[in-house]
Amino acid sequence: MNERAALAQQRRSRAQEALRKTDFAAFVSSSASTVRYLTDFRSMAAELYEDISAVVVATPERVLLVIPYSQVAAALDTGVPAEEIISYGEFYFDAPDPALEAFPDIRWHEGQTAALQAALSVCGATNGLLGMELVGMHPDAAHWLVTAEHGLRAADATAWSTGVRAVKLPQEVELLERSARITEHAIREALDQSGEGWSERDIARVMAESMIAQGAEPEFFSVQTGAHSALGDAFPGGRTWRPGEVLKIDVGCRVDGYWSDLGRTAFLGSPDRESALVYQALREGQRAELEMIRPGITTNELFDVAVRTVREAGLPSYRRQHCGHGIGLAIYDPPLVRSGEDVVIEEGMVFCLETPYYRAGWGGMIVEDTVVVTADGCRELSVSSRDLLIVEN
Repeated sequence: MNERAALAQQRRSRAQEALRKTDFAAFVSSSASTVRYLTDFRSMAAELYEDISAVVVATPERVLLVIPYSQVAAALDTGVPAEEIISYGEFYFDAPDPALEAFPDIRWHEGQTAALQAALSVCGATNGLLGMELVGMHPDAAHWLVTAEHGLRAADATAWSTGVRAVKLPQEVELLERSARITEHAIREALDQSGEGWSERDIARVMAESMIAQGAEPEFFSVQTGAHSALGDAFPGGRTWRPGEVLKIDVGCRVDGYWSDLGRTAFLGSPDRESALVYQALREGQRAELEMIRPGITTNELFDVAVRTVREAGLPSYRRQHCGHGIGLAIYDPPLVRSGEDVVIEEGMVFCLETPYYRAGWGGMIVEDTVVVTADGCRELSVSSRDLLIVEN
């Protein structure tokens, strides 16, 4: 068994053991990260088309993948056993003999609802409580599940599901660390090459090429210069970097499904005094988070110290909806580091800790890093300089 298959089996075993401790007769999820966690399958069709969803149906004894017939070949190629697939819908794979089916061992139903009903039946879930995580679920299937036409009582299992994924396995941490280091290297390559006249798209392109060369999947590039950097999460454009301007970088990739999400701020030439002071306040806020995070504190305590420190360090108007988030097979893997999110932090959780700032007409800045919570603090998975980066003009 290779490392990826071994990790997939460990994830499944952890989830099924957690299911034994619930009152659920079965658990159903269309969350892409949960489907990946339990089956190792990533559905390209579900990511591309709004009317398609991959669904996992699980009990402590069985895990079944309910997917469109068009996704069967990809699922088998991933390593999902044929007996764990229940398919539906119209799609055509040619066969040498027209009388033969392309995948004779795959169970098939006309529609998704019938396939879900069959999956519950195979799992022996015909009465009791059905735990559901309906993120990305097709409306027709969601309606059928919620209205209990299947004979089970519906219950929201989102918090349970994200709780199972929150504490990472050692191999998950390794992949998250690799993803973070690849991203750091990509940022460094882009800054080493870029300069005056480089467009935001040019800078993003260098990072994407670097990620691909290192074996990762580039995913998002919020790369903006000057006043454009105040847009927050926005796509890079054709605006060019000019001397004395800020460059805000918030980017990420995936390695075997595991995300990175890192933020850095640079200047082309020397920053003005106000920009330097603002960034230093943001840096102090993140430093306070890094020093405080440990098992036993709550996410809202971490948020409060970040915001309070930034304000006390010279930016009294600072406000944020959150100052960090979990990360894993989802880029925003709960919990969030925000006010009112009273989640107790545990050893093995992985967080992106950040203190972004956006001022309309002026610009934006960010510092964001990934850490894994240890017994007495944290270990930093991203290690490059968090100082305000200077690119010589």
